[in-house]
Amino acid sequence: PSASAEALPEPCRWLMCDQKSPIIDFYPKDVPCDPNGKAMPWLWVVLLPFIDQKRLLEALTPAYEQFTEEEVKRNSFGPMYLFVHSQHKSAGQLLDLYEDPSGGEG
Repeated sequence: PSASAEALPEPCRWLMCDQKSPIIDFYPKDVPCDPNGKAMPWLWVVLLPFIDQKRLLEALTPAYEQFTEEEVKRNSFGPMYLFVHSQHKSAGQLLDLYEDPSGGEG
């Protein structure tokens, strides 16, 4: 996962890569994979270790304080969208729900 650090906001990246990170143990260099009956490695299940959520959140708190305005926006919840092809069997029903935000209730 540390190879994916570039996808994170800059204040968070060191947590995945720096040996002084308080959560560096969450990002092992090698992780076991379970073939799970599959022949091709890209179908195997990566066995990631469980992490301590409290430690993760504590490590992230100082990073949040350094976020730019744009990073804060990207780290926020926004409107949800559902994309469905017009030929999908549920498209008509979903369109009806979209046009009636109450979901047909009341």
